[in-house]
Amino acid sequence: MIAIRRGDRPFAAVQGDVIEGVVVANSLVGEQAEQFRRAAWSALEFPTSAAVRVIPAQAVRPVPLPQRRLPSQRSRRRLVPEELNERVA
Repeated sequence: MIAIRRGDRPFAAVQGDVIEGVVVANSLVGEQAEQFRRAAWSALEFPTSAAVRVIPAQAVRPVPLPQRRLPSQRSRRRLVPEELNERVA
């Protein structure tokens, strides 16, 4: 999801923020980011012919999230008094 502030800004500035938001949200970098920007601006400027000029997107692998350690699955049971005495001895 991308949130854009419109306010009293020029419409082209809002469009630029939407395009940059898509670039960031999809982790596009380098040539992929530039290709998307060109295609997006082209689609906004020439909506009827943009479909012919759009370069197919390449699959981008998602960035793996850091692994979280889950609490131990061992169940803890309470020791009965007899077992407590055995542990102390």
